Amino acid sequence: MPLAPGSSIGPYEVVSLLGSGGMGEVYRTHDVRLSRDVAVKIINPLRALDSDAIIRFEREARAASALNHPHILHIYDIGKSIIDGIEVPYITMELVDGVTLSRKIHIEGATLTSLLEWLAQVADALTKAHASGIIHRDLKPDNIMITRDGYAKILDFGLAKLVESAVAPGDNTPTAVKSPESDNRALGTVGYMSPEQALGERVDHRADVFSFGCILYEVIARRRAFLGDSAVDTLHKIIYSPPDTISESVQLPPELDQLLSRCLAKDPYYRIRSMKEVASILRSVSPFDEAGRERPRSGSSSSPGSGRLSRSSSTDPGRPIPTIAVLPFDDLSPDRDNDYFSDGLTEEIISDLSAIQSIRVISRASVMRFKGTQKDIRAISRELGATFILDGSVRKAGNDLRISAQLIDAATEANVWSEKYKGTLDDIFDIQEKVAFSLAEKLKVKLSDEESARIAERPIPDVHAYEAYLRARKHVTNFTSSGMADALAELDRATNILGPNVLLLSARGYIYWQYFNAGISPDPSNLDRAEEMAKQIFKLDPDSHHGHRLMGLVHSQRAEMQEAVRHLKQAIAIDPNDPDSLVWLVVMYGVVGRGEAAGPVIKRMLAIDPMSWISLITPAIAWLYSGRVAKAIEGAEKAWRFDPGIPHGSFFYAQTLIIGGRQEEAFAVIEASAAADPENVFNKLGVALKLALSGDGDTALSVLDEQVLKTARVDPQYSTFVAEIYALSGDHERALEWLAHAVERGFTPHAYLGTYDTLLQPLHGDARFDEIIARAQALSEAFEV
Repeated sequence: MPLAPGSSIGPYEVVSLLGSGGMGEVYRTHDVRLSRDVAVKIINPLRALDSDAIIRFEREARAASALNHPHILHIYDIGKSIIDGIEVPYITMELVDGVTLSRKIHIEGATLTSLLEWLAQVADALTKAHASGIIHRDLKPDNIMITRDGYAKILDFGLAKLVESAVAPGDNTPTAVKSPESDNRALGTVGYMSPEQALGERVDHRADVFSFGCILYEVIARRRAFLGDSAVDTLHKIIYSPPDTISESVQLPPELDQLLSRCLAKDPYYRIRSMKEVASILRSVSPFDEAGRERPRSGSSSSPGSGRLSRSSSTDPGRPIPTIAVLPFDDLSPDRDNDYFSDGLTEEIISDLSAIQSIRVISRASVMRFKGTQKDIRAISRELGATFILDGSVRKAGNDLRISAQLIDAATEANVWSEKYKGTLDDIFDIQEKVAFSLAEKLKVKLSDEESARIAERPIPDVHAYEAYLRARKHVTNFTSSGMADALAELDRATNILGPNVLLLSARGYIYWQYFNAGISPDPSNLDRAEEMAKQIFKLDPDSHHGHRLMGLVHSQRAEMQEAVRHLKQAIAIDPNDPDSLVWLVVMYGVVGRGEAAGPVIKRMLAIDPMSWISLITPAIAWLYSGRVAKAIEGAEKAWRFDPGIPHGSFFYAQTLIIGGRQEEAFAVIEASAAADPENVFNKLGVALKLALSGDGDTALSVLDEQVLKTARVDPQYSTFVAEIYALSGDHERALEWLAHAVERGFTPHAYLGTYDTLLQPLHGDARFDEIIARAQALSEAFEV
C-alpha cells in the first residue's frame, strides 16, 4: 500500500508516489530542513526482512554515491525509517524532473539524433563508472531518465557490483567481478542482460556494453532487440540468436551499423573495448558536440529536422560481428598436384581477413576438415558458427593462374559477392589482397590504417619462395623424419631466394622443436637450434608473435614453464587470433596445475577454432588435470569421434575413461587404435596400460621398449603415463622415479596426481609419493598465472 501524502520517511515528508517496482517505491518528498524537494526510494516493507534485498538496496546507494558525474543520479543520504512497525531502509537522491528514455522512444517519438546524444551522455557516465571499478548490470531504458532541459541520468544501481580493480577505458583485459553472491545466478532484466549474465557466468564491464547495445538497437528500431514469447524464450534468443533485421527504411551511417554489431557480439571478447570509444563513435555521427551544442551543418545528407542519419549500406545493423569461414579452395589444376598451393591460398586469405578486428574468422584447422566434402552450406555454417561462407577454386597451369571466389550468406545461401581473377603466379599476392579488401567493402567494414597495412603486408614477397614455403608446410604435417627433412629442404630453397625471413625462420624453428617434441630426435641440441631461430626472428621483428610462440615452446620442453607461459601470453597479446599460441597456453595451464586460468583462453580458442581435433582435445586436457573428470571425458570423446585415427587422442580418451570408471569402454578404444597402428608409441602405451590393469604386469613392462621410453622421457605428460604403467605393474621404484622426473620436468597438477589419478593409487601411502606430490604442489602454487 503506497504511503499517503503527508506521511514521513525519516525527516522527509511524502508529496506523491513517483513509481514502484519489485524492490520498492520511489516518492517525491519535501526536505523540511533544507526546504527542497528530493526523491526518496524505500525498500518494500515486505522485503525489509530479506537480508539479500537489503544488501542489494544498500549496494545501490554505495555504488551510485561513489560516482560524481552529471549523467549519474546524485545520492544525498541513506537511512532507516519505521513504516508499519517495520524498520525500512531508504535512499535520498536527486529529484529528476523528466521522463524515462523508454517513454522518449516509444511514446513521445523523439528524433534519432536526440536519442543518440542522450546515449552518448549515458556512455560518458558508464565510462566514469567503469573507470571507478563499478559495473551497472541492469541497464535498460526504464533506468535512464531524460530531464526537461535535455540531460540523461542513469538510475538504479541496485545490481551494481564493484570489480576487483578499476577497469580503465580502453583496457583490453577487464577484471572479473568479485562478489559474495553465487556466480551461477542470472541477475539483470530479461531482454537487456548479456549472454554471460543469462548463463549465470562471471561478468565484467562488457556486460554493460551488451546491455547498452540492446538499448541502441531499441533506439534505432523502436522495438526490443530480443523479445520472445516467454522469459525463457527471450533468454534463449539473447544467448543464441541475432536480433531481428532492422527495416531498410531506417537510414544509418556504416559507423553506427558497426557499433551496434560490436556492442551485441555474443562473445565478450569481440565486443567494443570501452564505453569511451562508444561515446566517441556516437558523437562522430551526431550533430552535437560533447557539450551538447549543435554542430554547424555542412554537406549533411540528413534533411533538416528529420532526426534521421544517412547510411550508405544495407547491412543489418542488428547482426553480430560477421563470422566468415573460408572453405578450402578447390584445386582445379590439370596435373592435380597443386593442393599445397590451393591450401596455402586458403590459409593466406584467412590470415588477411584475421587482420580485421570487426570480422571473426574461423581458423584454418577448423575449415580444412571440409576439404573435398560435399556438405551443404547451412550444415557447414551450423557446425562452425559462421554467418558467411567464402568458397572458391584455383587453377594453376604452369605460370598461369585463375582464381574464383564467392561469398555466401549462410542463412539464405544467397551469393552476396563473387569475383574471378586471372593472372600469373606473380599476381598471387595482389589477388589475396583484393579478396580481403573486397570482402571488407561488401560487409561495410571500415578498415583502420593499421588493418589496411596488415592486409597489404607480404611476409614472403617472392612467389617462388612462397611456393617452397607452402610445400614445406605440407611436409611438416607428416610428423615423420623424412617429412621433416623434406620440409627443411624446401625452406632452404626459399631462404636462398629471400634471405632471412620471419615466416621461414618460424617454420624452421618449429621443425627443430618437433624433432625433439615428437621424439623423432630427442636431442637437446634441437631445442638450441629452435631457440636460435627465435632469436633471428626477433632481430628482424622484435614484436613478432612467431618469435614469442616459438620461445614459449622451447621453454616448455626445457621445463621452464613460467617463461613458456610468459612468451605465449605475449604472442597472444600481439596476435589474439593465433590458434597455435592459444592451444599451447591452455596446455601449459593444465600441465602446471592452474587449469582455472585456462577458461577464458579456451573460450577464445573455440571462438576462432571450433572444429579441429586440437581445439577439442586441448580443453579436455586442462579439465582432466583440474579434476573435472566427467567434463574431460566429454571433451576427449568429442575429439576422438572427430578423428579416431590419432593415437595420442585415443590414448588420452582411454585414460580419461579409466579414471572415470569406464574401463571396458577404454579397452575397446585401445584395441581399435593399436590394431590400426601397432608400432605407434601411444598405441604401445595404451596396450601396456590395458595389460597392467588386467593384471599382466610383466607383459605390460615388456611393451615399454626403448622407443617408448626414449620418447616419453622428453615430455613431462608422457613421463607420467609411464609412471602410471609401472605403478599398476607393481614396480613402485621405477614408478616413483618416473613420476619425480615428470614433476621436475614441469608436470605439477598436484591435486590430480595425488587424488584424481586413480592409476597412481598403488603408490598411495608411500612417504616418497607424498614428497613428490608436495613438491608438485609447491611448484604449482609458486607459478604466477
